[in-house]
Amino acid sequence: IGEIIKNISVPFAIDTINIKNSRILYSEIISGDKEPLNILFTHTNFKIRNISNSAEMIKTNPEIVISGNTKFLDAGKINISMTVPMTTKTDKMVVTGHMSEMPVEPINKMLEGPMNVRFVSGKINSMDFNFIADTKHATGSLLFDYNDFVIQLFKDKKYGTNKGKEKNKWFINTIANGIIKKSNNIKSDKFVTGKIDYNRPEDIGIPGYMFRSIKSGLISTFKPGTRRKAIKEVKQAEKIKP
Repeated sequence: IGEIIKNISVPFAIDTINIKNSRILYSEIISGDKEPLNILFTHTNFKIRNISNSAEMIKTNPEIVISGNTKFLDAGKINISMTVPMTTKTDKMVVTGHMSEMPVEPINKMLEGPMNVRFVSGKINSMDFNFIADTKHATGSLLFDYNDFVIQLFKDKKYGTNKGKEKNKWFINTIANGIIKKSNNIKSDKFVTGKIDYNRPEDIGIPGYMFRSIKSGLISTFKPGTRRKAIKEVKQAEKIKP
């Protein structure tokens, strides 16, 4: 973001942009025989400050600051903050956020079509994420607190005119539910800190880059193991300096 703004040939300065009570639909085409991934964000309110390519303005306000809140799948409230340093040589953004308690069922909307997976039961207590992303790679930590996850995998269904009949993979489901971490509570000694580690493809825009970075932390949370380090940093950090 920073490099794009600095490379605009006409000098400009915008103090504040306010986005109020908007709806955002993020769509991602998986493949020709899969349903598109559609993620709806409602009640979206954002404030963007210090947008300028003026050297004098950048000296006074060295970071673009984006902050606000939205409802994820119209169910879980997310508060998010992004800072884009304008004085560094590398183009980076720093992202921190928190999602409040929400039921697990709405997430099935983004799993069933692309991945042929659904949650049968479970509860999301909270999620906190904190990562730094440059133009090619994102790295950071994610704290995902949840209870009693049970998943169901089913036979790949064709999208469009060639829809197939769904078939429950009962044997694979038994194995999968025996392996995944069913509960992950931050007060437990066995709490797992997710690791955000994602390499950005060239054809992915910023919204998709952020979503996939967070998803990498979610996936790593389900793996067996204990990674308690970075909990304090993620919970307390309001901003990370690159």
